[in-house]
Amino acid sequence: MNILQLADEPTFTPFVMSCRLPRNPMFRAYVAHADGRLDTHEVSEAHAKNYLHNVCQIESRNDLKQGGEPVRRFNHMLRHFKRWSDQQQENHRREA
Repeated sequence: MNILQLADEPTFTPFVMSCRLPRNPMFRAYVAHADGRLDTHEVSEAHAKNYLHNVCQIESRNDLKQGGEPVRRFNHMLRHFKRWSDQQQENHRREA
């Protein structure tokens, strides 16, 4: 994925989001949680990308441009990630 390819895409499509999520430390922490890992440092960007491929049952993130079941699975995963992320942030606020 290069900058020119992203330039033609709307900002919040499943495809663009799937390209950005693996770089997000909170998403990698979510992947660690989902994989049952205790150490979030074990989850690389490549591991997070593979997680997306497995969850969405896709060969390439470009498959998300086609819509259908892969996008439904991506959105389902995204809702779980958002819920988990919100809960983590709330727990962190309580501890502070």
